[in-house]
Amino acid sequence: MRALVLSVGIVACAACLCSPPPECVGPEDCFGRACTDGVCAQRPDASVVVVVVSGGGGAGGGVAAGGSGGGVVIPPCELNHTGSITGTVTEPSGRLALPNVMVFIPTVGLEDFPVGPASRCPGCDDDITGKPSKSTVSTITGTFQLDDVPAGLTRLVFQTGRWRREVEVSVTECTTNALSASVTRLPRSRAEGDLPRFALVTGAADPMECLLLKLAIAPSEFTRPDAGGRVQLYVNNGQLLDGGLPPEAELLTTPDRLLQYDQVLFPCRGAEAGRNSVERAAIGRFVDLGGRFFTTHYGYTWMEGQPFSQTAAWTPNAQFGASDIVDPITSFPKGAIFGQWLKQVAGIPGRMPLVDPRYNVGSVKGSTIAWLGVPARRMGPDPQWTAQLTFTTPLDAGVGCGRVAFSDFHVSTNALQVPIIPTCVNEPCPPVPSRPPFPENCLRSSFTDQEKVLVYLLFDLATCAKNDRETPTACAVETATCSRTRGCCGDLRCLEAGEMCDGGPCRCAP
Repeated sequence: MRALVLSVGIVACAACLCSPPPECVGPEDCFGRACTDGVCAQRPDASVVVVVVSGGGGAGGGVAAGGSGGGVVIPPCELNHTGSITGTVTEPSGRLALPNVMVFIPTVGLEDFPVGPASRCPGCDDDITGKPSKSTVSTITGTFQLDDVPAGLTRLVFQTGRWRREVEVSVTECTTNALSASVTRLPRSRAEGDLPRFALVTGAADPMECLLLKLAIAPSEFTRPDAGGRVQLYVNNGQLLDGGLPPEAELLTTPDRLLQYDQVLFPCRGAEAGRNSVERAAIGRFVDLGGRFFTTHYGYTWMEGQPFSQTAAWTPNAQFGASDIVDPITSFPKGAIFGQWLKQVAGIPGRMPLVDPRYNVGSVKGSTIAWLGVPARRMGPDPQWTAQLTFTTPLDAGVGCGRVAFSDFHVSTNALQVPIIPTCVNEPCPPVPSRPPFPENCLRSSFTDQEKVLVYLLFDLATCAKNDRETPTACAVETATCSRTRGCCGDLRCLEAGEMCDGGPCRCAP
């Protein structure tokens, strides 16, 4: 059942225009409060004065609001028995705040997510259930505030894509109730909420499974495919669980195996490995149906042929560097948000250092989005080296159902206690110590700068496919006020007494 709720994604609006949160152009958009520079004012301190009057209204007098003389001052929040909720949404470990996470109060029970990507196209609202009564999205620094929340115990949901956590909070009336970080982080396991279903193929050069472990995803969620964890591991030439793992071929050639997952990750194996047309077609079908695909470094071999070759100037290059510096590309709204997030949350104030970059992709083409890049130093005539890109599929659909991301650098460098690829190059080399299985072989260090980039990207990748060149939008829930400049999205439209909105304040409804 398609829910009529706020959508974080960009969706066509009926009769109204979408605009960024908090989406106000006048007091009608703020329930009577002031709208300054697109931001709704806080709840006013105005109170209701109730005075007792005698006579005139009937035998024994009565109670009336307003008038003069003495009376009882009752704050609006006391009359309505409401308070506010504030907090900061983070990824599961609680170390990095996340923007554009939907925060809402459900009115009915949440529905289970379907298995795999097939139902995720075309609507951005499909995965939002619970019929929210109040909702917002987190800011660039992860903060949020919900006002006019009924006092007492209430359910609160944090959701981005198929990451979802539902908690119960106590709201005190006439108070701003600040939630702790342990409450507002996304879930670490199925015991705490919902996580996307990942298929991760372990590669020797880029142990991305260690990054997911740093995110505080519970070790019990990393399993073989037949054990049902949320991060199901296959192997190319990377880490193994105790007892081994099935090969990547099982993921790519078993009928409909890919369609059991939300996100498929192919980190670098440390050497070029050509991909044939059958393998590319399998991944192409997966993302066309709404799946998410991510690969790094030597993973450019996925992009050289159909169906992805027209997304950018793919120019496989034998050169690679130990380090380089790139710029966040902030010329489009979502890129500007990403650039601010790097500064304010990730602590990367300007140009970004990279470890282990390659130079396999030049300028992007069509609707492909470049997130990190720099004028080429080693790429010949192409004016751009693109270090990070995303695109939606099918490629001829404008904004399609699936999403693909590529990083032309190793994401999790030096993440292993005992490297799989030998680091000694000059004989005689010391004996290689025994290598423990995953997860014992992962270093539990803090996030590197490029791991922070991938954290941002993984959660962004989880959201519905949309035009990343447009500003992320929060859309009004049913019965909220709207106007021609503050729209309803998804299946909702602006109505007034059943007619299309004429420009004045009206309500969102089917």
